[in-house]
Amino acid sequence: MFRIFGAAIVFIAVIGTGVLYVVQRAPDEAAGLTMQELEVYQVKAKDLNERNDYSLVGMSTKYAEEIGLYNGRIVEFAFTCWGDVCPDNGAYYIRYKDVPKESCVALGGHMVEGYSGWGRMTYGGCSPI
Repeated sequence: MFRIFGAAIVFIAVIGTGVLYVVQRAPDEAAGLTMQELEVYQVKAKDLNERNDYSLVGMSTKYAEEIGLYNGRIVEFAFTCWGDVCPDNGAYYIRYKDVPKESCVALGGHMVEGYSGWGRMTYGGCSPI
């Protein structure tokens, strides 16, 4: 049996004499990431970058893992490679998901950019911190 209560979906199953409740709550800002949690991911990114540890990406040019919400937007722990020498010409960082360059500053974010070769800067995302 499924029931919808506000923004939550509740699945109730009766197994023998017990009842199993599985609740999947829709993301909301109140349950979002704290600044301290974002800083932990930022430290992780810095550590991986300093050690040139590409174990999460292998030979890929991109990697992104959704880590939660901040300011009502999805935040990712991401890796982007800005050139043709990957993964060496890339970095891990924290970014909002799918925020165009033009909207970054208005959100209070910081543009993440890297050199893509021949001195060109390429936009890699919008970091909340």
